[in-house]
Amino acid sequence: MAVPCSVGYAGANGQSYVAIGHVLAEMGVVKKPATMQSIRAWLNAHPEFADDVMNENPSYVFFRILKTEGPLGRARRCTYAWTQLAVDSSHLPLGVPLWLDTADGAGMPLRRVVVAQDTGGAIKGPVRGDFFWGFGKDAGTQAGMMQSSDIITSCFPRQ
Repeated sequence: MAVPCSVGYAGANGQSYVAIGHVLAEMGVVKKPATMQSIRAWLNAHPEFADDVMNENPSYVFFRILKTEGPLGRARRCTYAWTQLAVDSSHLPLGVPLWLDTADGAGMPLRRVVVAQDTGGAIKGPVRGDFFWGFGKDAGTQAGMMQSSDIITSCFPRQ
């Protein structure tokens, strides 16, 4: 039986992360806070400006191919939908269980136990996290609609 392939973090260029949603909101072309959907809609409607806007973020992340069932978090464990949170490890140790109490993109309560299993360049501070919604289009829609000032979200496209 073949092992599924996934992608994993391989490194970064060390530059500070700049959210292009903030750039577009400051330009006054999307509502603040920006969603992934509003960012994509604006970029698709204005392709002549897309490169300039995206280049406002000097941070690059590099990936590598993994032979695992899912992407690996910084804790070197596969990440699974709805169970993991990326955190600022200078404030919270990896592996610690956490109670997540926020709202999803539709404003519905999102309350559950998650495990701090990853870190991320945009996750700074003691009450900041990246909830992993999972794989595919539905997860991407959910992740893109999140509006919490403390929780950011992610998903991966299904291969």
